[in-house]
Amino acid sequence: MPGDCDGDSEINALDLVCIMNAILGRGTPSGNADCNSDGKVDVLDIICVIKGLLHLNSPVVVGFATPGSGPPPLEVHFSCLATDLDGTIGLYQWDFDGDGTWDYESSTSCAATHTYPSKGTYTATVRVTDNDDLSATSKVTLIVGAPPVASASADVLLGATPLTVTFTGTGTDTDGTIVLFEWDFDGDGTFDWSSPVVGNASYTYETAGIYNATLRVTDNDGLKGTASLVILVSGRPKAKPRAYPMQGVSPLVVTLFSDGEDFDGSIVKFEWDYEGDGTYEWSKGYSTNVKVTYVGPGVYHPTLKVTDNEGMTDTASITITVGIPNEGKPSVQVTADPTNGGAPLRVIFTTVARDPYGSITQYEWDFDGDGIYDQVEIPVPNGFLSDVSVDYASAPALVDIDDDGDFDLFVGDANGGIRFFRNDGSKTNPVWTDMGWVLNKDGNPIQVGPYATPAFVNIDGDGDVDLFIGEGYGQLFLFQNDGTKSSPLWTPMGAVNDKNGNPIDVGYYSAPAFVDIDGDGDQDLFIGEGYGKVYFYRNDGTTSSPLWTPVGWAKDIDSNTIGVGYLSTPSFADIDGDGDQDLFIGSEDQKLYFYRNDGTSASPIWSLVTTTYRDLSEPLYWLKPAFADLDGDGDLDLVIGEYFGSIYLDITAGGATHIYDTPGTFEARVRVTDNDGNKATDSVTITVYPTGFPTASGSASPRAGAVPLNVTFSGKGTAPHGSIVLYEWDFDGNGVYDWSSPTTGDTSHGYDTVGLFQARLRVTDNEGRSATDAVLLEVIPKVETSVTGAFRPIMGEQGTLTLNLTGEALITIVIVDSNGNTVRTLVADAAKSTGSYDFVWDGKNDAGEVLPDGVYYFVIEYKANGKTYNYDPRRTSTFEQVEPSRSFPGSFAPYKDQFYTVSYSLTQAAEVSLYIWTWGADGWTVEHVRTLFNREVRGPGLHTEIWDGTDDKGAPAPSGKVYAVTIWAWEIPENGIVIYGDRPEISEISAEPNYFNPSYNPYTTAPVGQTMVSFNLSKGSHVEVRIENNQGVLIRAMRRTDLPAGPNSIIWDGRDHSGNPVKDGGYRITLTAIDHQGNRSMPRSALVMVYY
Repeated sequence: MPGDCDGDSEINALDLVCIMNAILGRGTPSGNADCNSDGKVDVLDIICVIKGLLHLNSPVVVGFATPGSGPPPLEVHFSCLATDLDGTIGLYQWDFDGDGTWDYESSTSCAATHTYPSKGTYTATVRVTDNDDLSATSKVTLIVGAPPVASASADVLLGATPLTVTFTGTGTDTDGTIVLFEWDFDGDGTFDWSSPVVGNASYTYETAGIYNATLRVTDNDGLKGTASLVILVSGRPKAKPRAYPMQGVSPLVVTLFSDGEDFDGSIVKFEWDYEGDGTYEWSKGYSTNVKVTYVGPGVYHPTLKVTDNEGMTDTASITITVGIPNEGKPSVQVTADPTNGGAPLRVIFTTVARDPYGSITQYEWDFDGDGIYDQVEIPVPNGFLSDVSVDYASAPALVDIDDDGDFDLFVGDANGGIRFFRNDGSKTNPVWTDMGWVLNKDGNPIQVGPYATPAFVNIDGDGDVDLFIGEGYGQLFLFQNDGTKSSPLWTPMGAVNDKNGNPIDVGYYSAPAFVDIDGDGDQDLFIGEGYGKVYFYRNDGTTSSPLWTPVGWAKDIDSNTIGVGYLSTPSFADIDGDGDQDLFIGSEDQKLYFYRNDGTSASPIWSLVTTTYRDLSEPLYWLKPAFADLDGDGDLDLVIGEYFGSIYLDITAGGATHIYDTPGTFEARVRVTDNDGNKATDSVTITVYPTGFPTASGSASPRAGAVPLNVTFSGKGTAPHGSIVLYEWDFDGNGVYDWSSPTTGDTSHGYDTVGLFQARLRVTDNEGRSATDAVLLEVIPKVETSVTGAFRPIMGEQGTLTLNLTGEALITIVIVDSNGNTVRTLVADAAKSTGSYDFVWDGKNDAGEVLPDGVYYFVIEYKANGKTYNYDPRRTSTFEQVEPSRSFPGSFAPYKDQFYTVSYSLTQAAEVSLYIWTWGADGWTVEHVRTLFNREVRGPGLHTEIWDGTDDKGAPAPSGKVYAVTIWAWEIPENGIVIYGDRPEISEISAEPNYFNPSYNPYTTAPVGQTMVSFNLSKGSHVEVRIENNQGVLIRAMRRTDLPAGPNSIIWDGRDHSGNPVKDGGYRITLTAIDHQGNRSMPRSALVMVYY
């Protein structure tokens, strides 16, 4: 900068001395001595500097001493240069020995002489006072006697962390002895080590950086000498693993965040060892998020390993704690249908029981709540039936063929036969006996073609079941039962024709299923086929004489043809107990499709619920489902055939049926026991009215939610000896019925108050008899928030969290860091009602300390209804990766300080990674050039990033290519708050000149060969300087300490570590600021070209 004559990046009184010496020809300025920029250095530049230093009307003075050193007795002549732009100097004073006493004074001149008789270092001070009684001082250092000479060396000057350096320090003193050796290892001005006898020491550098290790020696006269070494500690990368959540119950889905930093390069590989067992299961060349499911309980230590572009690595682990759901104990929930009605009342009970790491081994039912368990069920284990199989392509059908009250099993196979497995057990515990191949009436094995798929139905109305068989070539064959219900006799009737006399043929792999789908009392026909669709033939005949009318492919609720890929096998069951038949279709690709009938028993509407019904634990191919109650508990169990010929059993355990003959209120209870002997219970209230009373059935959707909650109610009623003439709803459970209708129980109601409400339905029949049913509703407070996305506490800024609350609650708000640690409590158990509230956070922790830059999250706990609820959007966040729109230049010139500038906008705070790339030689492959940064936190709004035009190794990117940018941003959840500003920032970097010649040339008037790199600092910091050639080789390192905030500059004279001129070519000068807390800025670079 103009006037910075000595090149120390600031304007001060020392520049006056430097300019004076330049005028007198005593030296060459290392900075810009031309303060007034008139092209020459003269007295006007001294005045220019003085004006710059002027504070109000104070005088300005610079002291001089000649000589500045020598043996005792030393006679020194003092003088000064003083001025007062708005007055005159009235008093000159000198303190020669720095003891605070003014030894000389004059009203006319500061010229004085003083003799120093003894050795030592002295600081002489001149003070001038003007006519306004304002004063100014200047100091001069004098060395009397011969100061010691320090000499420093080290066994290594550069290396990777941790770097242990052995220092050798010596000193010589021509007129005495060395009495103290001191080392300042990190160049921070504090001497870390001392010895009165030796200067040898060792030190381990744990952090990457550039350090001015300084040796100071002191002689017996108190004189000191120093020597410095530049120690360059190269940066191993640093792994920075994070995760959310870090604790929970299994199965716990955890998002792992791949993060790391490398101070002197870039990270080129991220690897995750999910369990911390030494095996890395995941690896990428870039940072991204990874989702991992921890199934078993325990403590896991996922480990992240990062590798930088120099091949150096680092690992770090985090701890994930996975607990056992429900503390490892079983749980059970019971429902009943119906819950009320007149005696005798038949009730079907259904349970959902779970055991986290075991199995349910027993169900017990106490139907009347008297404490005595009336029924016990030992569930049949799910899995493949060990005593049932065929060669390939098993196709099961279940029917009570011997009229003994239990289901028998028939299995078709790939060779076209049907094998019979008789149930010699019971209706609650089947035992399968292989009875061989099914024979026709002539005693021959039934064989209609490959891939036989049997179906049983009473098609002729004679009271016994007949046998239909689909086969691999698409046709359907009938074997009429000319025997009895208990002793069938199969008569071949040939291929089945439709009503037009044409054979029913679906192409390939016909799979029949029969059901009365139109409610007319006869059986209709659905057939699966090879291409995954289902064809419907309506029975327009009678229960004893069918007439098959081709209707077409079955369609779903959106009128799309139902398809499951390949090899469809349909089956029907009223799985939801609503009185109509639902559709299940097995497929070739391990899937079992469930289409719920959202129509009626006479007019179906097929809605796809899932493609993986029951979430089967075994991978089954070419699934062929069949349903029956195999354990006698009143619900439907699932039997599945599959490609390899086995039969898979999936029992729905825990159901029960009971008939209540006596009116009363009963607390039906189920108790489950797991394989460890742990028990769990649940109950449901059954209300039995006198004979002839109606049944009420109420439901609501949703049953829980935030106020205002709009609930849709469905009310149904049945009257055994009449009709329902009145439906009523008591929405809040206060005993007063708020709504009524003579025709329907369907209505809606809005809840504006927080609370638990027992909504009650009452139905009344035409004889005045009533029944009720209840639905529990949970209405909770509504919490909505907005927050300041980013702010700078170090600048006094604050963030505001706005809470919009509907309802009453006790509110606690805490701030947590990315590891879930609470750093600040904003409010605790504060009673709040409906309204909007602002909570201000100053970015400090509970101890009043400003927190480091980073992402923090607010978490709200609110209490209502006797429960505690949590608002933490991280729980539902997908941590989505987005690519924000961006703009970048079509050309740039880094050697002219015209850098590649990337601009982009974020709608919410995010972690951002930025990569520079270009096209490969083939014109279509992508070549990575530079990782500018990984996962830097950015707040919402517009951002600008700068690329200096070099690759990851520091080499200039080739000219003549097109460069593009990829930006990946991982959105921070809505409750994220970004704190920034504490980390130093370097901006407005430029080099002047960008082209220079380090050699002295007597034939040119060009300035001495050097370049000045100018830049701005956001805060006072140390600055590390790395100078690399165009191969990325480090040739010079420097460190500037305690630079102030604002404009600064550093000088490079074009020389390497050894002081030799560097070779001609391109060089990158990279600056990194480090504040006194150790926070590092992003590096910023300028490019220069050296020529000769």
